[in-house]
Amino acid sequence: MPAQFDANAALDIDALAQELARRGARIVGIDGPGGSGKTTLARVLAGALPGAHVVEVDDFQRPICERVRSPADPGGNVDLQRLLTSVLEPVQAGLPARYRRYDWTGDRLADWREVPAGAVVVVEGVYSMSGSLRERLDYAIWVDCPYPLRLRRGIDRDGEEMRSIWTDEWMPAEERYLEAERPDRRADLLLDGAGAGSERVEFKVVAARG
Repeated sequence: MPAQFDANAALDIDALAQELARRGARIVGIDGPGGSGKTTLARVLAGALPGAHVVEVDDFQRPICERVRSPADPGGNVDLQRLLTSVLEPVQAGLPARYRRYDWTGDRLADWREVPAGAVVVVEGVYSMSGSLRERLDYAIWVDCPYPLRLRRGIDRDGEEMRSIWTDEWMPAEERYLEAERPDRRADLLLDGAGAGSERVEFKVVAARG
């Protein structure tokens, strides 16, 4: 791997974009717990990849009437099958993709999003490396940072009224996902997102696998 991916080095976004181009990566996954910096990384990376599209796992949330609360299925509230069939499979085949975004306010599927044929897709969100999705990714990145910082970022974004949702539902489910599937062990690149913020974007390399 290039020196920019050495452990404890700051991530060079341009070098990462060049590495993805060298590999011919068409689908890049960015997974990790909420508040770790995934969205920031996805947007910055997509900006360094000509014509890239960011697809958010949050857009595939299930409506409330379809959600499960089983601890045995931490990602069950996300329609990963719809993400697979409407986005990953056609993009992998070199075809255009089209999907409907979940509207969190209206609790329904809303406007359509389109991805042109041949575009690089950055799939961002918790569970993007779950199960059969991992084998569809040409390159996978796991982003993490300390629990208190992730919680603070979540509350800053969603409001204090969402604290119990973060601490009692979302964060425990993410921990169960990590324990059950160990996506961090299947990632090509592991990053510390503690330095990613509104004023600056800095990710530290934890480990890289050739």
